Amino acid sequence: MKRLLAILLVFTLAVPLFWLGNPFSPNMQASAASYRKGYELSAKDADKTGINPATSFVLTVPETERNAFEGTGTATEKEQNLLTALSKRLTLRNGNRTVSITPSTTETTSLSAITLPEFVLERKDKETFVINLSEPLEANRLYFFDLLASDQDTITFAFQTQRAFGLMGTLPANRSSSVPVDTGIELYFTHTGITDPGSSFSISPSVEGRFEAHGQTLVFVPKKPLKTGTIYQVTLKSGLSLPGTEQVLPEDIVFSFETSPDAENSANPSTGYLSISNSWLEVPTSDKPIVPY
Repeated sequence: MKRLLAILLVFTLAVPLFWLGNPFSPNMQASAASYRKGYELSAKDADKTGINPATSFVLTVPETERNAFEGTGTATEKEQNLLTALSKRLTLRNGNRTVSITPSTTETTSLSAITLPEFVLERKDKETFVINLSEPLEANRLYFFDLLASDQDTITFAFQTQRAFGLMGTLPANRSSSVPVDTGIELYFTHTGITDPGSSFSISPSVEGRFEAHGQTLVFVPKKPLKTGTIYQVTLKSGLSLPGTEQVLPEDIVFSFETSPDAENSANPSTGYLSISNSWLEVPTSDKPIVPY
C-alpha cells in the first residue's frame, strides 16, 4: 500500500513538470495587440533614446472598435460619432495630471506644476488617426496615453521623451588641483553609446592614450603618467554625435585641472591592511562573557 501511495505521489508531482517542460508541446505566444484589443499608438519621431518632445502620434483603431463607436446614420454622422467617441475616451497624463483630447477643445485637471499641452485628433484614413500637439512635451519625462475601449477596459501606452545629449560631469573636476599624475580622465555623459570621440576630444599639453567606454562613462587612459605640477586643459568639441540618434553636443565643453607636484601621489586607492590582535579573553562555557571596552 505504501509503495502504491509513493508511486501515485511521484506521478502527481511529475505530470505538471512534464507538461510545463515538454519540448514537443506548442509554445504559447501572446501578442501585445491582442491585449490592446487591436489598438496601436506610435510616435512619428523617435529613436533609441525616446520620442521627440515635439512629435505627433499615430493611433490605429481596429474595425470592431470603429463599428462600435460609429453607430448609425449617414457617413458624415458616423465619422463624427467615431471622432467624438475617441476624443472623449483618449487622455494624456504624466502620472499627476490628465488632459482630455478633443477635436477642438481641451479639458484639464491640474494636479501638478507640470504643464501638459493641448491636442487635436484628426482622421488620416479609414483606421488611422493623428494626434498633434499644440506645444512640445517636456524632455526626459514619462507620459501615458489612456484609451477607454468599447468594453470599458482601459488600454495604456507609455512614452519616454528624449533627454538632451550632454555631459553631466568630469573627473578630474574643473579647476581641481593636486591631481595624481597617474589619473585617468573620465567623461560622464547623459547617454550610453559614446566609445571614441575622435577629433572631438583634445587635451593640452598633448597626451597619448586610449579610450575605454563603461556605460555612460568614457575614460581617457594616458599611456604614461602626466607631468607633475602642470595645468592640463581638456576640450570636447560641439557637434559630437550620439550614435543612433540625430542629437549632437550643442556647444564646446572645456575644463582644466592641475596635477600634483608630487610624482608619488597616486590615484590608486590604498591596499589597506589586516591586523589580528593577540589579546585573548577566556570565559568558561558555563558563564556569560563580559567584554570590557
